[in-house]
Amino acid sequence: MIQELNGMSIRDQLVQIAEDDTNAPTYYPTKCADSADLSVIESLKPETQLALAMKLKGKHRGPWGAFKKRLLLVCGPISDKQPWNI
Repeated sequence: MIQELNGMSIRDQLVQIAEDDTNAPTYYPTKCADSADLSVIESLKPETQLALAMKLKGKHRGPWGAFKKRLLLVCGPISDKQPWNI
């Protein structure tokens, strides 16, 4: 699975991570998080941004923590009580 992921664009890798119901984002190589700049995150559908943000709830350090900060700059803060009409 990781080899297949390496052949994908960063955007497609993030979509794959968002759709993975088995593994947490931190299961994936940190290069996925490092390579995703704001323009890549902005190119994702709002549903994908939300799925990634929900998977990254809580504290994260390192590349995934930095990715989470960039993601929240784009989609805003995530709250369990906030209704999502996406």
